[in-house]
Amino acid sequence: MAYGGMYDFHVFMRTKGKLFQAPISFFRKDKALYFPNFTTRTLEDKTVELMDVLSKNKITILRVVSTESGVETTEDYFKVPKSEENYLTEAGLKQLHQEFPNTQIVQLTLSDRWSKHFVHTFVTPSKLRKTLPEELHSRYLVAFRDKVLDRDSRERLLITNTYSGYVYLIDDQFKIRWAGSGLPEPKEVSGMWKAVAGLERESGLKIASRKK
Repeated sequence: MAYGGMYDFHVFMRTKGKLFQAPISFFRKDKALYFPNFTTRTLEDKTVELMDVLSKNKITILRVVSTESGVETTEDYFKVPKSEENYLTEAGLKQLHQEFPNTQIVQLTLSDRWSKHFVHTFVTPSKLRKTLPEELHSRYLVAFRDKVLDRDSRERLLITNTYSGYVYLIDDQFKIRWAGSGLPEPKEVSGMWKAVAGLERESGLKIASRKK
């Protein structure tokens, strides 16, 4: 019962999916944990390694969900400030590239049941390909949760509730530098984007260092 769907739903309703408080700033690289690699499917119906998708840019905002409620609770993280736009549209992506040229957004759906995985793999993609910008098709991923992440791995990543959504900042070494869950407070949203800016500066310093 402690790990059942009813328990997850009860916790989600009580906490709005916020299972942990997001950090004030991003984690130090030498203290950060690695995000695991595993095989996924894209909206283009291609099998890819998660690591290959993350390596398309230096910084990744990785959104992890299993249900529609997880999508809804993490929407605020992707809203463009002082705008009705979000960063998952053509206009939003253009602004993202201008403000944070070394950052990409990757969305990962972890199906918790085979029936859902069938829908996520063969039904949902055709709808999403019509609504999401083409740039995101190779960055929208699906995997069967229990096949790619055992319970111990999910607990280390703090992915402990099926109904919640999770957001991670991952650097070019595949390390988790920031994490948030559930419906965020405004300070958590601004904190994530401040962390993105900090990692952009860190990335710039590394590039300058290599050129010397």
